[in-house]
Amino acid sequence: DREAAELIRKHDRLARTLADRHGGREIDKTDGFLMMFERPIQAVAFALDYQRGLRQLNAAEQTALSARVGIHVGDVVVWDNSSEDVAKGAKPVE
Repeated sequence: DREAAELIRKHDRLARTLADRHGGREIDKTDGFLMMFERPIQAVAFALDYQRGLRQLNAAEQTALSARVGIHVGDVVVWDNSSEDVAKGAKPVE
C-alpha cells in the first residue's frame, strides 16, 4: 500500500543520506543494502547513526522497523559487469 511504500522510501533515504555522510558507497540493494566504506570506523559510525535514525523514523511514523548491520573488514574486489552479463542475469518482466 502507499503508506508502506512511503515508509520504505523514507528508510532508504535515511540509509543513503547516512552512507553519503560517512563516505559510504551503495553497492547493491537486492534484499537489503550492501555498502562499502574505505575505513572500518566509517562503517561503525554509519551503523550507529543508522540505528539512531531508525529509532527516530519509528517514533515519527509510529512504527517498529528494525534492521541489523554487519561489518566485514578485509580486502574487497570491485568490478563492473558488462552490459552483456547484466542482460544474461536479468529476469524477464512478467
